[in-house]
Order: sequence, then structure tokens, then C-alpha cells
Amino acid sequence: MKKKEWFVMAVTAFAVAALLMPRNAQTEYETAVVSVRTVEETIEASGVIAPRETFLAAPLTAGKLRLLVEKGEEVAEGQALFEVENAPADAMAKVQELLEEGEEEAVSTAQLYKANTVLSPLSGSVQELYASDAQTVSLGTPVLLLRSQEQVLQFSVSQSKRESLYVGQKVRASRRDREYTGTIEDISLEESGQYLVTASLVGARNLSVGMQMDVSVLLRSVTAPCVPLEALDGDQLYCVTEDGLAKVQVKTSLCDAMYMALTMGPPVGTEVALGEVS
Repeated sequence: MKKKEWFVMAVTAFAVAALLMPRNAQTEYETAVVSVRTVEETIEASGVIAPRETFLAAPLTAGKLRLLVEKGEEVAEGQALFEVENAPADAMAKVQELLEEGEEEAVSTAQLYKANTVLSPLSGSVQELYASDAQTVSLGTPVLLLRSQEQVLQFSVSQSKRESLYVGQKVRASRRDREYTGTIEDISLEESGQYLVTASLVGARNLSVGMQMDVSVLLRSVTAPCVPLEALDGDQLYCVTEDGLAKVQVKTSLCDAMYMALTMGPPVGTEVALGEVS
């Protein structure tokens, strides 16, 4: 036999042997098993602890303002802060005259012209006054800013993320391995185009204003059979069998930083290959 023919036959035999060799004998790989886990879809943000502040504005279409507090004054929840009368003095005098004469139609008019008193929604201090006593104000005119000793969590999100958030939604905040829970109270548009989210936080009294917090807002969660992300090769993975690796098609749903939830795939307990196996 010629040397060239012998070489060709040897190469061919080696190639055939390689094709027949079990796949797991060709490549070393790590494995994991399909297991039931809870996977969550979240919005992550960086937040800060801030004092609770509330802007109060005039509640009527137009009227004269009567301030009942001063800047820097401490107020209690439910305390009267200011009044707005939506009728000039001569109109109020005319109403009073009609009431004294016993005119019944004046009663409803008197109720309309009655001073509207705005009460404090919280205990705290008057930080700023934006209007002066006896000033004529209209609906929405800023009057004062209240600041409470209570603290809140604030963080900013983009418009795309804001669409997934709503008042009453639960949030989680953590700092140095300690976790706090809270509820979104307000979402407001900032001049930057970002949205400022304010949330109450259980246990926030123990935190200092200005502290940075890691924030997580739960959007969806699912408990299902899961595999590590590195087990997936597109919409398929490789199951470990006695004869080597078997390619299996899967359907997926939610994923987190480590795991993907399956809606269709191998049963729980199946061993699967991780990483590059081809």
C-alpha cells in the first residue's frame, strides 16, 4: 500500500470515530438541573432619603387670602393654615343684610361666599410662604410649603419606566444589606423630563436625610421551572442523557440576572449543560 493511500485511510478512520464518539466525551462542560424558582421583573434605581414636603395652593377660582400661620411656625395635623374668601367685602355685607331680613335665598349665597379654610395635612413646620395676607389668589395659586419630620424615599425614572409605575405600588429599598419596604405616593414630572417618584418607607425614621438607597420596584413575578441563563442557546438547551447531549426546544417567560423561567421545556430535575457545548 502506498504511503499516501495509507495516510488518507487513517484520516478518514479518525473522522468517523470522532462522529461516533459521544458528545459529552468531546467537550467538558458544567451542568445544572431544572428547578422551580421565583423570577421577578423589576425596575432598579438609585434613591435618596428626603423630608416629606407638601405644597398647598388656593382651592377657589378667585378670592382674598387670609394667612393664619407664619413662616417657620410649627403646626399640627388638622390645624387651620389659611382661608380664602371668594367674594368682596361689599358682597358679603349684602348677603348678611339679606340674611338678617330673613331672605331664604340668601342662605345658599352665604354658603357660596363662606370662607374656605385649608387645614394642615401633616404635623411639621411652615418652610415657605408664596403669597401674602390679603392678596387676591386664584385656583392653584401656591400659598405655602410644609415640611414634616417624617421622611420619604425619592428617586427618578425615565418616561419609559414611568409608564410601569403607579401610586400605591410597592417598592423595596436597601442600604448596607438592610431592606425596607414602602409604597409609591406621588409621581411628578421634573423640568429635566425625568419623573420624580416619592414613596413612604417603613422604618425611614431611622434613616438620615440625604442617605443614598438602592431601589427596586416589582413589576411582575412568576414561579416556574427555571434554568441558569448560561444553559440557553437561543430557544434551546442541551439535556444530559446517557448517550450524550440532547438538544431540546424551550419556551421562556421572565428572567432575572441569573435565571430564565420556562413555560415549555424539560421536566424539573433534568440535568442540563452550561455554557458553550458545541
